[in-house]
Formats: sequence, C-alpha cells, structure tokens
Amino acid sequence: YKLKSLKLANNKLKGTIDFNSFYHLQDFEYIDISQNNLHGKVDALLSPAIKYIDMSRNKFSSISPFKLFKRSQQSLEVLDLSHNCIHQEITEVLENIPRNLKEFLVTGNHIHGSLPIPLPILDSLERFIAKENNMRGQIPDMSRSFQQIKELDLSNQTQTGDGGFEGKIPSGWAKLLDLAALDLSTNKLTGAIPTDIGILPQLQTL
Repeated sequence: YKLKSLKLANNKLKGTIDFNSFYHLQDFEYIDISQNNLHGKVDALLSPAIKYIDMSRNKFSSISPFKLFKRSQQSLEVLDLSHNCIHQEITEVLENIPRNLKEFLVTGNHIHGSLPIPLPILDSLERFIAKENNMRGQIPDMSRSFQQIKELDLSNQTQTGDGGFEGKIPSGWAKLLDLAALDLSTNKLTGAIPTDIGILPQLQTL
C-alpha cells in the first residue's frame, strides 16, 4: 500500500468513515476531505505516518480519544476540524493530544466546558484556533504549555448564554516570545490587561 495523500475536498461526500482502514497505509501522510457532508466520530490518529488532516466544514460530531500507543502520536502536525458539529468537553478533546502538533483548529463547533489547568504541554504548537465555541471558566497560564505559540484565538465563546471565559486575563505572556496574534474578544473577562502583553516582541494583533 503506497498511498501517501488523499484530496477530496469540496465535494458532496456523505456518510461515515471507516478510519480503521487507513491504519494499514504505512506511508499515508496527508488527507483533505474538507467541505463535504461527512458525519460521525473522527479518529485523528488514523495512520502511522499521518502529518496533515483537514476535515473542516463537515458534520463530524466528536473526536475519538487520542491513544498514546499509536505511532501517529509522534507524526501528526496539523489537525483542522473547524466548522463541524463537535459537541464535547474541551478537557476530553485535549486529553493525550499529540505533543508534536503544530496547528490545532476547532473554530465553529460546540466545544464546551473549562480549559484544563494546567494545559497539556505542546512544545511545538504554533496555532491554537478555537473561536466560536461555548467554553467558559478561567483562561489558564499559557506560558508553560504553549511555549512556541504564534497565534492564539479563544474569541467569541458566547454562542450560548452560559458560554464565555471569565475572570482576569492570566499573566505569563512575556515568556511567549513568538506570539504574534492574540484574540480574546467577545468573552466575559474582567480586570486589567496584564502589562507583560505590551512588551511581546512579535505581537502584531491584539
């Protein structure tokens, strides 16, 4: 089995996917099935060498737990599940998430609950885009977990009446030297803006 990539974006595909069938494809690295009508549960660790997954703009309802023993725990770099129908707690979504992930995009779903404290350590994460969901609670200190982060978007968590991050914006931003874009708008945050946000050398958008 030599298949390395699958590109079926922007079609009218529907139904569920048998993710187990991909695990025999030892060299399979890239899948883009965005903008279809697929539904069911997503297994992001679908093949041993998978690096890039774009399943955005479908109707997937949940993410299968990330299993630590799978080889793809080490290979997965990009996971885009934006604009689906994922209805899960954020703690469940982030549990055992692959540590080498560079981009995690879940905009426009129904992800709810509070971010775990502490957050999982993702040494390589550069983009965490989770706007337009229903998360709440306090925003944890990002500096120990997302040390390479460049873009962080937790905006617009008020899709339902009980959503929206609350409390003070945490400190520790001065350690995030690569952060270029930060969006925490349309939440329920209170208090002062931490002074260390203003000294970030790469920050362009706030």
